[in-house]
Amino acid sequence: MRTGIVLAAFLGLVDIVFGGMQVDPTQVVPAAVGIFLIVAGVGTIAAAPFAWRGAPWARYVMIVLRLLSAMTGLPAFFIPGIPAGFVVAAAVGIVLAVLVAVLMLLNVRAPLRRGTRGDTRRPSDVRALDRWAAALLMPIGPAAVAVLRFVIPPHPIGESVAANPDSQRLVLAFGVVAILTLLPGAFAAVRLVRLYAPILSVWTAAFLIPGYLGMTALLATDAVAMAGTDLGMDPAMVTRLNAAVLALPSVDILLSIFILGHIAGVVLLGVAAYHERLMPRLVALLLTVSQPLHLTAVLLASPEPDLLAWGLTTLGMAYLA
Repeated sequence: MRTGIVLAAFLGLVDIVFGGMQVDPTQVVPAAVGIFLIVAGVGTIAAAPFAWRGAPWARYVMIVLRLLSAMTGLPAFFIPGIPAGFVVAAAVGIVLAVLVAVLMLLNVRAPLRRGTRGDTRRPSDVRALDRWAAALLMPIGPAAVAVLRFVIPPHPIGESVAANPDSQRLVLAFGVVAILTLLPGAFAAVRLVRLYAPILSVWTAAFLIPGYLGMTALLATDAVAMAGTDLGMDPAMVTRLNAAVLALPSVDILLSIFILGHIAGVVLLGVAAYHERLMPRLVALLLTVSQPLHLTAVLLASPEPDLLAWGLTTLGMAYLA
């Protein structure tokens, strides 16, 4: 585990240096991303001494920050014209962030073995591949949505995408990550909760799984806005086309399932975690209120509280992992 802490702290230092270089608006990376990298780097280094002393919360904070930092490099693979050096750096950063998470999750000290009298040896941690893969997936999905919700263009969508198409490409890139990781992460979370609260886990799954499936409709509408802009359509027409797609009965049904399902599902997951003490109760409370906070942020069209809301969901899922 300590190898992962050292590597994470080093990556945090790299984030501070690189983020400081990108704050200049003339640089390749947006200034907002540079500021976020500085914050992530400072947070990682600040948590390192606590993680070194064995504090679980610090370990989870470092894992979440490293994964969030790595995901800021994903757009390099989707946006045309990015220098090759940035693409290589993004790939290396993602690999190292996953390595940090694996090292810090797999080398957690196991409980004392019970059985033979006087035998106090600690067995090796031999988690199965699906166990640590699930532990990685559970926080990645919410983290991707946190970034997505922070950079998503405001309404009217056509004019906003035309003014800043790179932001919409970021939304699509992180949307793909979210679609591929939210569902398996939710399955892993429900599977864990089922061991302690079987009835509540059924209700959680009944809301959360369909809710995350319904999110595919949002990615489709975002893709329509991007495609219309790339084809040179008038921004007002792109806005009308996007609204028409959202008004389709099939899309409307999926969006309704998504809104109700993911909010109620996360609330129930937080309640189960609080009741069964699956994580510190303060973290469970933060997980419980995270998606109602997200709904409030959406209604107020405020990206900062939305980033905080999904960040709290990410933290709760990291603890649950």
